[in-house]
Amino acid sequence: MPDHSPHQGPNPRAKETFKQSAIGLIISFALVLAFRGFVFEPFHIPTGSMAPTLMGQHMRPRSPHSGFDWSINPYAEQIPGTRMLRFGAPPTLNLAREPVTNLPYSEASPALRAGDRIGILKYNPLYHPRRFDVVVVKWPSSPRENYIKRLVGMPGEQLWLIDGDAFVRTPDSPDEAQRAWRILRKPARVQETLWWPLFSGEFTPLDESHDGRPWRAPWRPDKDLWTLERGRYRFAGGPYGELAWDSERWPITDWQPYNDYQQDGRSMTEFIPRFPISDLRVRASVLPETAESEVYFEISARGQHFLASFEPSRLRLMYYHRDPANAGRIRTTEVAVLNSRALPVGKVSEIAFCHVDQSLQLWIDGRLVLEGEYNWNPAERLRWSTNLPAAVVDALAAGDTADIRGNPLAEPSIYTGPGVKLICQAGPSTFWRVGLDRDVYYQPREYPPGTRLAGRPALATHPAAPATMGPDEFFLLGDNSANSADSRLVDAVDPWVQATVDSNLGLIHRKMMTGRAVVVFWPAAHPLRLGASRFSFIPDFGRMRFIW
Repeated sequence: MPDHSPHQGPNPRAKETFKQSAIGLIISFALVLAFRGFVFEPFHIPTGSMAPTLMGQHMRPRSPHSGFDWSINPYAEQIPGTRMLRFGAPPTLNLAREPVTNLPYSEASPALRAGDRIGILKYNPLYHPRRFDVVVVKWPSSPRENYIKRLVGMPGEQLWLIDGDAFVRTPDSPDEAQRAWRILRKPARVQETLWWPLFSGEFTPLDESHDGRPWRAPWRPDKDLWTLERGRYRFAGGPYGELAWDSERWPITDWQPYNDYQQDGRSMTEFIPRFPISDLRVRASVLPETAESEVYFEISARGQHFLASFEPSRLRLMYYHRDPANAGRIRTTEVAVLNSRALPVGKVSEIAFCHVDQSLQLWIDGRLVLEGEYNWNPAERLRWSTNLPAAVVDALAAGDTADIRGNPLAEPSIYTGPGVKLICQAGPSTFWRVGLDRDVYYQPREYPPGTRLAGRPALATHPAAPATMGPDEFFLLGDNSANSADSRLVDAVDPWVQATVDSNLGLIHRKMMTGRAVVVFWPAAHPLRLGASRFSFIPDFGRMRFIW
């Protein structure tokens, strides 16, 4: 009979299984290293130069009045005997105002959160950098450090930052249109990321009184034709009524609340300039109550009045100004027209009117309905956006500047401020969640004191100092433009980089580009308090997202 008893000798299969497992582990480890080195790699955001798109180490207050939360850079102090800074949270966080309510804020023992953790897709011969990518690079002045910025200028271009926007040209192009200055317009997904709320009706304080005085929203009705009730505005009907933004009490600037911190006991809000900003989005939920109701969204900026006009039988995007050379007559330019009723009577529509990158956009219920452009060159942009004399504007636009010490374009007071209105005519209409958002503003700067180029215009912020990219060079900017060490302000190049890669100040060579940031897979965690201790490990799932 066959012997079915268990085999008692050495088992070759066990030896073979161990060998296969070891080989499998080695191969897996090698694949992980190869994948991390050539395809995908995690990265930790160190600073707030890309805030609020991406967060470095920060504090996150939440308003007890409105529920709005935002991020603030940690407080900083210089380490004695060095040029390095030490960051931390203050014993008490006292702020003069919250971002969207203008009310004071105080918090005892604020938590300090780590920066976002992101994944980057590595650049390779088949995957190249694209304009407006958020990129991770080795920085020319300190190549051992990784920096994260937004790619704006491409190889072969010249770039000039004017009134917060980027203009480019390609001097060596055979196409005449490419050789002329033109504005850069951001893709819709990138633009949506960069809008920052100055105010929105859903953040109206629960208690509309403070210190015994009524809280005042930034929207002010001009007549008794309006009724107001907790963020709801109703026009009763009549020949004309407007709801205007109160620019005196709520200035429309590029102020970034992330920079509302202290360094060595000094409030940085006193040292960071604030520029008037004209790239805005006004939005509201709108209910036209009769077929005669007319609604107009207006943004006044750069000497123009930009309008989205909702009339009973047509929808228009246009702008106009009064011509002083022609007895003050109004000159109107239509950029887009739709001959139909866009807003149904008795139904709430979500409206967003955008004036951004020298374009007008009208969104209804999340869909782009109308779009138009105006294509000013740098001279026209400076002429309409500043109060500089015409001779100075012409000299700047032509680059006729013998002495470029100092930067007249870095003075906020030369730029004209904007205004915003909602206008109603004829039939009644009701508005909810009325809000105003601003775009990123790329600030013109000077190199700071103590640097080799102190007092000179920062790169690309003056016509005598445009950024001129070579065939493998890029120009990068931070979304937190007022407090970002980016291509504008590089004043030195590491000797090794200078000898082996590129010696041009402020320009990032292709060899220094690591990859594109694609996802926030671990946002700054919520802190868990256990007695006097805090443990930041609760995932903030709501801020996991793709990066645009």
